[in-house]
Amino acid sequence: MNKKPSPPKIVLPPNRVPQLKKAVTAKTPNHHVPPNLHRQNQILGTVQAKKPPTVPRISPAAQLKPSPVRKPPTLPSRNVVQPAAGLGALVAAAAPVAPYIVGAGLVAAVGYQEVRINQPDDQQASYISDASWRTLTGGISRARYYWGGRSLVDALFQNFQNAGFRYHLMRGLIIQLVGKDLGGSDPEGNCFSYAKTFARVLNAVGIAAEPREVRSDDEGRFIVRVNQFIDRRVIGHIYYKDRLVPHYYMFNSHVAVWVPSLKMYYDPMACSKYASFNSNVIIDVIGDERHLRTRTPPPFARGVVDLEITNHVEAGGFQRVNATDHG
Repeated sequence: MNKKPSPPKIVLPPNRVPQLKKAVTAKTPNHHVPPNLHRQNQILGTVQAKKPPTVPRISPAAQLKPSPVRKPPTLPSRNVVQPAAGLGALVAAAAPVAPYIVGAGLVAAVGYQEVRINQPDDQQASYISDASWRTLTGGISRARYYWGGRSLVDALFQNFQNAGFRYHLMRGLIIQLVGKDLGGSDPEGNCFSYAKTFARVLNAVGIAAEPREVRSDDEGRFIVRVNQFIDRRVIGHIYYKDRLVPHYYMFNSHVAVWVPSLKMYYDPMACSKYASFNSNVIIDVIGDERHLRTRTPPPFARGVVDLEITNHVEAGGFQRVNATDHG
């Protein structure tokens, strides 16, 4: 049997390694790239991958338009019944607050109801009629006024001023209370009568009050200014240079109502209140019945004036007084 011939052996010289050629393809050209360029491409690729998205440009006209304000969502109240809740849910939601609504209604109805202030049942009650007493104490409710406080006293004082009293200088020493002919043409009394009656009104609502003499006969006559007299017909009785000087009056004494809790005098005749009577404009009068004059110049004259009491009676029972410059 014939044997195939063996391929010839290649004999290399000693210390010689065969060199293999690298395959060259069309897709990967054999170009030499510097190592630094590979590093830059890697960094650039990383930066481009992390680049933020592009923000679209807004025109100036669109920037001027106000953006709509978003209101927070309204949460349903715990006490508000939703429309679709039904009658049962409505009753269930109203049940917890029903007692408070009813209670508030009762407080409003009772609190604003006029309080009936009864006249004290004593021997002095016959000096003032029930109708007149209701005029002095009407329109008072506990909800409108702090009971026993200044607002209640002021409200009753306002009622007293607007009742329509008539004044007479010499009435009051015998009649201690006024109001029997309230609103009539007959005089009711003087400062003492008014103070006595108003103190009685305050006592009827539990407020301590008493008439006090703020100026006594021992201190002598005086002239005082009264801006508003309780009797609107009375405007003055002193004449200076044959002209009436309004709002000035000459008295021998005076009485007002002292309210200790307020540390204040309430003066029904003068429709005013004060902490001290001396805070009013007072001009002392000196001399005897025949020769009277002011100690200091009154506001309506430049100097001291002489005073002459005449027999002519003005409104309110005041005798006309003629004032002339002291010569």
